[in-house]
Amino acid sequence: MAYDNDRAAFVKNEYRYVTGYDANVKARNPAARSVSIDTQLDRASAVKIAQAYLDDNGQPRAFEIEVKGIIPLSELAGSIPTYILESLPDHVDDRKFKLFKLTVNYDTEISTIQVRR
Repeated sequence: MAYDNDRAAFVKNEYRYVTGYDANVKARNPAARSVSIDTQLDRASAVKIAQAYLDDNGQPRAFEIEVKGIIPLSELAGSIPTYILESLPDHVDDRKFKLFKLTVNYDTEISTIQVRR
């Protein structure tokens, strides 16, 4: 394998990976997802982006709700339904959430919706 000066310079970089972590998010939701973004930014720019992602994802934005009754597929015709979830904590008050998953159990007549901002 030939020596590549550009690759050698990249490997010698002191900071190639930056991990943003917020213990409060993991404490509140142990199943919170981890986001990995590959980039070749300098350390300051990577830290700034990692912090922006943490700030954007600090509050839960996806919810799963069971609804008694069958939601027919015809409800999805035309556009994606939006919901205002009144039973959630104050931090989501009157925000609209879009449906991204619908599961219907015809035996129990329970529909499960997953929504997100």
